[in-house]
Amino acid sequence: MKAAIFQLLASAIWLTFCAVHISAEEALVTNPSTPQEQYELGRKYHRGEGVAADPEKAAHWIRMAAESGHAEAQGYYGFLLSQGSGVPKNEVEAVSWMRKAAESDVASAQFNLGLMILKGAGTAKDSDEAIAWITRAADSGYVEAQARIAEFYYFGEGPLEKQPEKALPWARRGAEAGHAWSQNLFATLLEWGIGTGVDRKEAMTWYRKAAEQGNAKAQASLGRLIEGGLVGERDIVEAYYWLWKSAEQGESTGINYLKDLVPGMTTEERHAALRRVGIDPVEEASKEK
Repeated sequence: MKAAIFQLLASAIWLTFCAVHISAEEALVTNPSTPQEQYELGRKYHRGEGVAADPEKAAHWIRMAAESGHAEAQGYYGFLLSQGSGVPKNEVEAVSWMRKAAESDVASAQFNLGLMILKGAGTAKDSDEAIAWITRAADSGYVEAQARIAEFYYFGEGPLEKQPEKALPWARRGAEAGHAWSQNLFATLLEWGIGTGVDRKEAMTWYRKAAEQGNAKAQASLGRLIEGGLVGERDIVEAYYWLWKSAEQGESTGINYLKDLVPGMTTEERHAALRRVGIDPVEEASKEK
C-alpha cells in the first residue's frame, strides 16, 4: 500500500516537473501505477489506440516505465528519442536507452540499436557490431530484422557482401511470418532459382500472398506470371487486375506490363477486365470519346 502511494506521489511530482497535463478524469480512469501500466498507456498515446494520439504524453509515460527498469519501455523510449517524437531528438541518449533494452534481449531494441550503429548515429559507426545486433534480433524472430538481413545479402547495398543465395533462408523466415516484402523477395528467389531450384508454382503462391497484402512489386510479378500462362492457364482478365493494382500504386514494372498487355486484348476481355477493377466499361468508353 505504501509503495503504491509513493508511486502516485512520484508520478504527480514528475508530471509537474515535465509540464505534461494529465486530467483528473484520466488519472482516475487509467491510474498507471506500475511500470507495465505506464508503458501500455504510453504506447496507446503514441499509436492513438483508445485515446487521442499525444506524443508528449506517450513519451512521458514510457520514460517513467523505462526509468523503473521496464526493458521494453527502455527500447521504446530510445526509439522516441531517435525520432524526436514527444521529446527533443537526442541520438546519443537514444543509443544509451536502446542498449539497455538490447542487453535485456528486447528484439526491437536490438534491431534499432543495430541500425543506429550502422549509421553512426549517436555512437561510433561499427558495421560488425551493427550486424551482430541485427542478427540477434533476427534469430529471435523479429521479422523486420530478418527482412533487413535478406535485403543486405540480396542487394549488397549494406555492410554485407552481395550474396543473393544467402538471402533465401532469411527471406523464407520473414515470408512465413507474413511479412509482405519478404514474401515478394522469397518468391523472386524461387522463380529464378537463386539459392534453390526453380519453382514457379511455389513462387506464384508467395507472390500472391504478398500481392494480397498490397505489395506493388508482387502484384506486378503475379500479373506477369498469370498473363504468360507460366503457371496454370493464362487468364488475361486476372492478369490485368493485378497489373492494374500494381500500376495504381505507381510501380513502373506494373505500368509497363499493363501497357504491353492492353493492345492485344479483345473488346470482350477489356470490358471484363475493367469490370474486374470496378470500372464500368460503358462509362469508360464515353469518357474516351
